[in-house]
Amino acid sequence: MAPEPLVEPSLAEQHFGAWQGLSHAELAERRDGAWHRFWLAPAAEAPPGGESFVQVVARVHSSVRRLSAEHAGRHIVAVAHGGTIRAALALALGLDPERALALSVDNCSLTRLDHIAGPVSSVAPASEQDEAWRVVRVNQAPYMNSGSGR
Repeated sequence: MAPEPLVEPSLAEQHFGAWQGLSHAELAERRDGAWHRFWLAPAAEAPPGGESFVQVVARVHSSVRRLSAEHAGRHIVAVAHGGTIRAALALALGLDPERALALSVDNCSLTRLDHIAGPVSSVAPASEQDEAWRVVRVNQAPYMNSGSGR
């Protein structure tokens, strides 16, 4: 029997506050041309009433670590937006938030991260001894049954 789905608010997409739902043109108009600062320094700057990508990375990292510990040895399937997936990839790859924004996550694609528990290296700093990740796939197109009987 499949477990009940869990809604995990900490895996939500970045909240753009007052900018939520605006097009680039509408944002430029609202900010009187100053909107470009957000796109030039997106990891650190937070939209009014929203959150920065740095904040997204912090909450996603905390949640992924917690869920991995709570469900150790089990598969976790998460349905998430691109920003959340970028943040999880930042954890797995050891990227800072700015570098993680260079990753492109396709709509409806599959990403697989494997958490490897236990000591990973006798030479790694103590803070990194218990955490290792393997990025198995990013942007894999899902299998779509074309009705051909395959």
